[in-house]
This record gives sequence, structure tokens and C-alpha cells, in this order.
Amino acid sequence: MKKSYIAAVVIAVLAILYFVLHALLIGSPKQTRAAPATSEQTQRFKAVVQTLHAVTRPGVLVLRGRSEALRSVSVRAETAGSVAATPTLEGTQVKKGDVLCRLSLQARQAMLDQARATSAARKLEWQAASTLVAKGHRSATQAASARAAYDAARAAVR
Repeated sequence: MKKSYIAAVVIAVLAILYFVLHALLIGSPKQTRAAPATSEQTQRFKAVVQTLHAVTRPGVLVLRGRSEALRSVSVRAETAGSVAATPTLEGTQVKKGDVLCRLSLQARQAMLDQARATSAARKLEWQAASTLVAKGHRSATQAASARAAYDAARAAVR
């Protein structure tokens, strides 16, 4: 047989012998009698009495932490101008179509007036360049450049 089997059998026999001898020498728990309680045994335990009073505690719990946004979005205007009002606070959740800011209409009107004036000036420059090209005092590329500037000014008005 293997050594591990022999060791297991020896341990099992020793355990059985221990319990049998213990039961024979000391006796079973049924044979032991409960000794009558003496006044000395009952006085071993002492009770501690403490008076507790109810105390009102504040119902506010202050926690500190840091949160991070799930997403961040950069918002850009399609037109230039100064911001007149911001009805939505920074960090507020918004939906499609919500107004984020209002632009000043006075600045837009001033920009339109400036674009119209620039367009009129570029038109005069182009007409003058065309006349000078017809007389031979200017090159065709300079007239084409004046025409491009006039077209850009008209696009700014639109």
C-alpha cells in the first residue's frame, strides 16, 4: 500500500480511540449533572446602566467631488456680431433648436451697410479699370482683379 493510505488509516484509528477513551473516562454529557446554582455564581454577572438622551442631528450631508462632462461641444456662429444676450447658462443641457445666444442687430446692420459701401466702391473701381483697359492704359489682368474684388464685395452683401 501507499504511504498516504497508511497515514490516513493511522489518523482515523487514533481519532476513534480518542473519542472512545474520552467517552469512557469522562462519561457522556447525559451522565453529568448540573450543579445547583449558588448565590456566588449568580453574582458573577454585573449589569451596566447608562442613561441616554436623544440628540437632534443635522439632516444635511455635505459631499465634495469633481465631475466631468460626458461630451463637450464647441459652438460657432454662422455670422459675425457682438453677443447681446445669453439666455442659456454655460454647462446647461440643451436640445436642438434651443437659443444659445442672441446677437446684436445693430452690429449686423452696420456690417451690412459697410458691405454695401464696399460693393459700391469696388464697382466704381472695376468700371474705371474697364475704361482704362479699353483706352490701353491698364492691363487686362488688373481689370480682372478689380472684377474679382467687386464680385467678392457683392457676395459679402448677400
